[in-house]
Amino acid sequence: MKFLSAFGIFTACSLSLASLTGFILVAQAQQQPVRFICEQTVNPQDNQAYPTTYVVTDRGKIPVIRWNYEWFGNRNTVLQGRCQTVSSSLQAAYDNGSLNFITNTRSDGQPVICSTGRSLGSCVTILAAFRSSDQALEALLKLKEVLGGEIVRLPSPRFSPNSQMFISLDMDSFLANVSVDN
Repeated sequence: MKFLSAFGIFTACSLSLASLTGFILVAQAQQQPVRFICEQTVNPQDNQAYPTTYVVTDRGKIPVIRWNYEWFGNRNTVLQGRCQTVSSSLQAAYDNGSLNFITNTRSDGQPVICSTGRSLGSCVTILAAFRSSDQALEALLKLKEVLGGEIVRLPSPRFSPNSQMFISLDMDSFLANVSVDN
């Protein structure tokens, strides 16, 4: 009799453990981490292959930047390397929670776009570095359009290509509402 009772308890524990394990696996499958990646894809607008920075979510792949020369206006830019570097930097900024605000500024005398984590904050993660001749502000404005950002602080009244601007990003809204690639 005691053997049957022990067997019953063992069976009940095994079934409970199996159910719990299944529940945990389903929960993990539903909450895939957000990943920024770089892949070579064909741009449907011009039918050319370009490296593309995607953000991968449980909904699918969302194109963030299709790396063509319009982003920098300079054919000397190595697009694949830039795509991989910026994708990794976006991932780091997303992971450390600083991707809610982005800005253009200078780091070691070089124009950069970086994440700040808060309005009017200082750089936390450099997302992209530029040559002195490149327009970081122009690239920042393109990112604002792609990511659906809002301008928090306009450049000074004496606007110049070196003026600093802060952009607020709602990444949760972007990730939930933007259309995904097939």
